[in-house]
Amino acid sequence: MKVTMSSPNDQWPVDYISSLPNAIISYILSYLPTKTAVSTSILSKRWQYVWPDVPALDFSEMPDYLSHEDLSDEQLIHYRNFVDNVLSRNDVPDVRCFTLNSYSTQDYESAKSWVSAAQGRETSELSIKINCSDTFYCPREFVSRQRLVILKLGGFTIGDMGDSFHLPNLKVLHLVSLRLNGDLFLKKLILGCTALKELLIEGCYGFEETLYVESPILESLVIKESAVKSDDALPFITIKAPNLRFLGLQDAVANYNIDELKLLTEANLDLWDSERYDAVDEHALELIRKLSGVTSLRFGRPDVIYCFENDMPPFENLSRLQLTADLVTYEILECAPNLKSLIFEDIDLLGQDFYTKVAPGCMSCLESFEVFLRKKHHIKVVEHILKVATALKELKVNLYPMIIQHERAVYQRLLDFPRSSPICQVKVVHLY
Repeated sequence: MKVTMSSPNDQWPVDYISSLPNAIISYILSYLPTKTAVSTSILSKRWQYVWPDVPALDFSEMPDYLSHEDLSDEQLIHYRNFVDNVLSRNDVPDVRCFTLNSYSTQDYESAKSWVSAAQGRETSELSIKINCSDTFYCPREFVSRQRLVILKLGGFTIGDMGDSFHLPNLKVLHLVSLRLNGDLFLKKLILGCTALKELLIEGCYGFEETLYVESPILESLVIKESAVKSDDALPFITIKAPNLRFLGLQDAVANYNIDELKLLTEANLDLWDSERYDAVDEHALELIRKLSGVTSLRFGRPDVIYCFENDMPPFENLSRLQLTADLVTYEILECAPNLKSLIFEDIDLLGQDFYTKVAPGCMSCLESFEVFLRKKHHIKVVEHILKVATALKELKVNLYPMIIQHERAVYQRLLDFPRSSPICQVKVVHLY
């Protein structure tokens, strides 16, 4: 924390930070995790009295052992005492951020006191995750502060919150592992966030029928493992967000009701076909048609691609594609004539169709190709791309440990492969 500069006479260095007023030092420390800010007290006696006035409480940086799920009683006590000590000494009523995780599933009283401490302070950034096995209701104050710009809640149960919300400055909203009481809370909360730009819904449950997202200005939406219902009816996801630029879905295929997304440029789909429901294929096809105008697309797993393998929509604007290569990959490539960047996260069963149908005609715009190799014989894919990609500028080959033992053979084959593009540069990366 000590910034020094030599004096004009090159004598003793000057400590400029310690000469600053406490208010300025506290402001600087507010951009550090609380653990780091507290550790500055060892610098001098004066610094011992600075950190309690820091206008930020960020407990996200803890000792390494707290990154593990199984914590000993001693470790939990250490963490609890640290948080209690800081909260008792720092009584700043208006803080820039309040970030806290409750690691113990049994320590209800500590979590209760920490949440109470958060309720008593004004802040523009609030992030609290509760890991309590008991029901822990979310305070109404957390979703009614007009100053909030960032709100991240995890582990709470949502009770009766009233009929409306007003969060005029909220731009980022993350809801993780919330137990909801029907559909209305989420719908009303989002409608009350009139400045919302980013929304994450992860592991939330308790929807009666529909996960409903409606926002005229929302730009980024991610839904993870939340389209789950207790009965056998296909869950509904309704999205009315005309300003959306990014959409991420990591879930079982649902019944989608999505308005036109003219501004959408990027989609990340990690979907799977749940055997509990019928008519999954048509819902997956309807979803991909809505997203066919994007410029960047990722398929996290190949399962859902088979839902529309015989009715692939055209991807005229697609310039970047990331997926696991499998039997139907060639169909997507045939429908993406303007593709410039292609990433194979993994290689499954490609089949002969890939080598016969992926011809120079559908690879004429490709400039960058990246592949992750687990097996030696998958190098054949690299050979084919080098053969058909006439405009290729960059090839990146990532080798997993199981293939590094064949490193010399892989390098030799890369050198021997004919290249349609004379300007292609090859880079090999070892993954450990």
